[in-house]
Amino acid sequence: MNTDPIKPFGTLELIRQISESESLTEEAVIELATYLNEREAARQTWPGNMLFDFFVNVYEDGNVRLYELEALALIIQAIMIHTDGMAAEAVELEPEAIDEELADPDVILVPALGVLDEQGYNAVPGCPEMYFETMQCDCLDWQTARRKLPPNSPGRFCKHLCRALSRHLELLPKSATHLGTVVDWAGKFNRALPPLPIWRVAIQGASPVIAAWGAGYSCEIYAPGESGVLDGFSYNLRESQWSSGKRPKNTHDPKLRAFLAERVAEFSGRTLLGTSK
Repeated sequence: MNTDPIKPFGTLELIRQISESESLTEEAVIELATYLNEREAARQTWPGNMLFDFFVNVYEDGNVRLYELEALALIIQAIMIHTDGMAAEAVELEPEAIDEELADPDVILVPALGVLDEQGYNAVPGCPEMYFETMQCDCLDWQTARRKLPPNSPGRFCKHLCRALSRHLELLPKSATHLGTVVDWAGKFNRALPPLPIWRVAIQGASPVIAAWGAGYSCEIYAPGESGVLDGFSYNLRESQWSSGKRPKNTHDPKLRAFLAERVAEFSGRTLLGTSK
């Protein structure tokens, strides 16, 4: 471990450099994570203490997903707002597009979960304050990346909400089976669900394929991996390819290919109209 003295604002200087760049890259994330990993003092002081827990979860699976980059960008934006008192321009989602997707019968919605609050299941030792009735959490991830998502979008599930619900999935109605599937997966690995507004069953069946996307270029896919066990995958709509070379078992399924082609076409249309960066 690096025990050299650090400047009081060393972490902020790195964050400011990242915030001033044109885009957040995996290389920049690794540089910041390495800085915190090697300096205990930086991890124990603000804002390093907020970021380090995020990095631990990001690197559990050995790669950085697109939605994790997008979530980190929002967290960095929040830190700079707190520091400088100003916000950078944000990409807004189009409500009309979201409403259209939510009307789809295959869309996955969060049911009323106030019963978890009533029974005290929202109070988890070591976790921030959270409420299932309003689907919110006091953690930085929720406050920066999820609070503006539709109230019934699974994208509002930070890792704390996932962890709490995954222990009481029997309280979900039968209509929320697919939600239970992804929350159970996230809870086992202490992960959050991607902060994306639209969630849908892309392929029905015994081994369904679940997808999540929004205004960005990341489409997250939950499907069986090569071993046949459910896993998470990321498809880059800008490049029309799987991220990090990791693919689901049914990559060549015509239904999945058609579904991804539709998402690519939507993303290309938004880009041409100037509604996505």
